[in-house]
Amino acid sequence: MILRVYRVSVPKALQKEFEKEFRAVAKTLLTDYEGLINIEIARPSEWKPLEFMMISRWENIDNIKKMAGDNWNEPHIPSHMEKYRVAHSLDHYYGIDL
Repeated sequence: MILRVYRVSVPKALQKEFEKEFRAVAKTLLTDYEGLINIEIARPSEWKPLEFMMISRWENIDNIKKMAGDNWNEPHIPSHMEKYRVAHSLDHYYGIDL
């Protein structure tokens, strides 16, 4: 299993609008891509007041590549959402079974 952790910083004034779009992107991922186990999104907290997060769990890297393309290991935000982004990052981790 591969965990894909995407973080994006969004100005406070745009967070409500961004959250609506962020949910829509997450719902699309849930239904459209083979190998996706699950996905979670989170809004900013008092510890990270500008940062949204999306954690997706995938069966393998090949499934991620099918979804994200050649630059699967680089952060990406849909072009219509670019106006919200101050900064973003993407990390991948191998899951450990408990």
